[in-house]
Amino acid sequence: MTGSFKQLLLIHFTLLSMCFHTALFGQQEAPSSEMDIMRLELEKLSDSLSQSTDWNARKALNEKFTQLFGKALEAGKGTIPGIQSIQTISVLHSSNGQFSAYTWELEGPSMFGYYGYIVSRKPDQKAIVFKLNDRSEEYGRAEYHTGRADDWYGALYYDMKEVEYKKETYYLMLGINRSKLLTKERLMEVAFVEAELQFGKEVFNTGDRVMKKRLVFPHSNDSEMTLFFESDELVVMDHLAPLSPGYEGKFQYYVPDLSYDALKKKKGIWKFQEDYDARLQENLKDRYFEMELKEEKNVY
Repeated sequence: MTGSFKQLLLIHFTLLSMCFHTALFGQQEAPSSEMDIMRLELEKLSDSLSQSTDWNARKALNEKFTQLFGKALEAGKGTIPGIQSIQTISVLHSSNGQFSAYTWELEGPSMFGYYGYIVSRKPDQKAIVFKLNDRSEEYGRAEYHTGRADDWYGALYYDMKEVEYKKETYYLMLGINRSKLLTKERLMEVAFVEAELQFGKEVFNTGDRVMKKRLVFPHSNDSEMTLFFESDELVVMDHLAPLSPGYEGKFQYYVPDLSYDALKKKKGIWKFQEDYDARLQENLKDRYFEMELKEEKNVY
C-alpha cells in the first residue's frame, strides 16, 4: 500500500468520523418534537423576562410566555415534559395524578402580578386546562369568597395536599401573594373541580360563627411568615401579632412573635388551634429550613 493511498484512507476515515460525530451530537442538541420546541421557547422567554429591566417589555414578554404556556399544555395533554427546568415556574402535582397547578409571579414597579394554569385529569376523561386570571384586588372579604378560574385570588403556590372525605376530593394549596402595597400574604387556598374549577370551600373552622373558605395572613413586607404542612393532617404556622398594641388591625405592622398556631384536619375540616406547642415537633426547625429553600426559587 502506497503512502499516498494510506493518506487518502486516513482522510476518508477522518471525514466519516467527523460526519458521524456531527450527526450524533447534532441530533441530541436539536429539538426532537413540537413539545421540545415549545419548552425551549418558554425557557428563552423566561430568561428574557429575568434579564429585562423595562416594565413594558416585561409585560409583553409575560403575555407571550402565558399564551405559549397554555398552548404547550394543550398540545401536551396537560403536561409539558421538562418544565421543571424553568426555575421561575412553580409546578405542583397531586398524589392522585388528577390535579396540577402551574403558577408564577411577575414583579412590577411596586408590586407583583400572578399568572398560571390548573390542569384537571379525572379518570377516563381527557385533561382540562384552566387559565387563571388574578382578580385578588377585587376581592372584598376574601376568606368568604368563592371564585373560578377567571376570578382567582392570585398566588404563587409552593405546596399542595389532596384531601378526601367521603366521596369528595379537594386540594389544599399553600401560597404567597405580594400584590399589596403595604403587606404580603401567606394563604391557604382550596380548589376543586366539578363541572368547572372552583376556589374557596367552607373547610376552615377558626372558631367564628361561619366557617371560612380560604385563609389569608397579611403581614409586614419586612418579615417572613412560615406556613407549611407538618403532615397530611396538620398545618403549622407562625402566630402573627402587631409590633405594639397601638398597631392592632394595621397588618403592615404584624410580624411573627415566636409562637405558633396550627390547623388540624378532622373529617375533611381544618380546625384552628392557637398557641400550638411546636416543641412537640422535633424536626420543626428542619422543616422550616426546607420550606424556605423550596420557596427561594427565582421568580420574576
